[in-house]
Amino acid sequence: MSQEKKKSPGRDERGRFTKDNKIGEETRFQKENAAACKYHEKYADELIEYFNQPSTRIEYREVFNGDGKLIKRTPVVIANDYPTFEGFAAKLGVTVNTLLNWRDQSRRFANAYVRAKEMQKITLIQNTLRGMYNPMFAKLLAVNEHGMTEKVENKSEVTFNVSLPDEIDEESN
Repeated sequence: MSQEKKKSPGRDERGRFTKDNKIGEETRFQKENAAACKYHEKYADELIEYFNQPSTRIEYREVFNGDGKLIKRTPVVIANDYPTFEGFAAKLGVTVNTLLNWRDQSRRFANAYVRAKEMQKITLIQNTLRGMYNPMFAKLLAVNEHGMTEKVENKSEVTFNVSLPDEIDEESN
């Protein structure tokens, strides 16, 4: 009896898929793109829920006397964490590139993505106007993440009058 193993069609001597085997290509694609295949329609709702958080919260600063009795309780408005797509992706266990792939594949997720981007922009504007974010960093985010630009208008009119002396020879230029 021969101890030779039978070769499976489409595999090499080690049992690996050969180059032109379509089944092997599909399996490799599924393994390499497991996160892309992980998409569920519920993620569109979860994306909106993640970004639709209040931009601020109220906490209380309490002062106690030596006996441990409350003397003063002052409300303080604090900015909530700025919602990011990186944070949402980490929550799901995927990358931001996977979110972008889902956006390209699913119309519902694409709409949720646009709405989330708008909610993110609103949070940025509100908390910057409240003085809760560093203005320079807020400007950087507004320009790079939300397509905002600084508009500079120049209303002054400048007129130049150039007069050349008659002695200039055209051939000397």
